[in-house]
Amino acid sequence: MTDLSTKDLITIPEEIAPDPLVRKIAERMINRSNVGIKKYGNTMANTNMGLTTALKNTIEELLDAAVYIEKAVTLLEDNKDAN
Repeated sequence: MTDLSTKDLITIPEEIAPDPLVRKIAERMINRSNVGIKKYGNTMANTNMGLTTALKNTIEELLDAAVYIEKAVTLLEDNKDAN
């Protein structure tokens, strides 16, 4: 994956987004978009991706998310049993 250097990462001031969770998500979204632009040379708004491809990509991303969530639940359950 193409990464941005630390100097290229954006940070949103607290006065713009006072909620730290919202601020973190917004920063990650913008930085992820910038990585994609650097990697693919295009924005999502200007991409030539068809609707079917976009939906299939979404399914793949959500399936990955389900695996990460299942792993997190397993870790939490294992930790709960240890206490």
